[in-house]
Amino acid sequence: MIEQLAPLLQQQFSTYPEMQPTDLLKLLFQRNFGCGHLVPNENDVLARLKQEWAAVTPDDTQPLTEPLGRGFARLHLAAAKAQGISPQLIARLFYLSAQAPTEDTATMDAELTLTIQLCEAGSLPLSAQQLRAELKIWNDQGRAPFSHSAAYHAAYHPAYRVVSAAYAAVLPLLVQIDNIALKSRAVVAIDGRCGAGKTTLAALLAPVFDAQQLHMDDFFLPPALRSEARLAAPGGNLHYERFAEEVLPGLQQAKPFTYRQFSCRMMDYSGSSTIDGSQNVIVEGSYAMRPEFRVAYDLAIFCDIGPAMQKQRILERNGPEWYRDFETRWIPMEKRYFDAMQVREACDVVLDMETVAL
Repeated sequence: MIEQLAPLLQQQFSTYPEMQPTDLLKLLFQRNFGCGHLVPNENDVLARLKQEWAAVTPDDTQPLTEPLGRGFARLHLAAAKAQGISPQLIARLFYLSAQAPTEDTATMDAELTLTIQLCEAGSLPLSAQQLRAELKIWNDQGRAPFSHSAAYHAAYHPAYRVVSAAYAAVLPLLVQIDNIALKSRAVVAIDGRCGAGKTTLAALLAPVFDAQQLHMDDFFLPPALRSEARLAAPGGNLHYERFAEEVLPGLQQAKPFTYRQFSCRMMDYSGSSTIDGSQNVIVEGSYAMRPEFRVAYDLAIFCDIGPAMQKQRILERNGPEWYRDFETRWIPMEKRYFDAMQVREACDVVLDMETVAL
């Protein structure tokens, strides 16, 4: 990631020519340490944001997010306000992003060294001597958090929150779900291709919306039901009858329900899970978008991926021996299901998971 630092800094000076050494150090601090130092508790996060939010003027010309690298991005409040994003969602993303900050002092020091070298080479419009002086002050103060310079404040009126780059990558989707969840309980389906990142996406979304997760792997077809005709039918390797019986009524009626979990490793039922009926729910996995299930969903997402990247991810996750099984069996079965039931076309959101960095 450090090799990408020079273009980022040059872009920052192009966008914010009034940047001072303090602002440069703040940028490096944010991309290496995130925002955990600013987050005492979630209630304070929202209260402080609401105070700042009231004074922010909406600006639809400002970019909504600004990448910092190393897993973080700035989310600009003026743009968010112009787009109708709720402060509650922004506060939540900010709070969750602070729970696992990057604590890589060695990389921070390496980036400081490179930045000074860029100044000395004339690649950045700052004096290396000024930057060293500012760095000494910061080191003497124990590298405590600090504000932007007065010149930066006067020129740009910064108002933003540092959030995980993964949230920035799917922010429009987060806003869609938030708009539903603000009115009522949200039930979200995530379907898509093997290796596309369905489980990763569900794990990212669940804490944001306090959602319970329901995995379609728990409805793998038991051996006793696996006839040749059943497996040849599109979507036939899912125990869809049991999903319709144990899950669908509870999802539709927003009532608590318990369903059995099937273990592919044990090839038998291994336990049960309960959905309480009041929380948001994420239904994740292949075959979640069978036509008879769609009536229960408020939003449906399709995770797409090309064959080359799909192969690479399955090899990394499962190894070459298991990949052969995916190539000859599971991927063709999924394709029959996608085509026959027009799954991709039926989804509200299609994510190209090769370009979405989670």
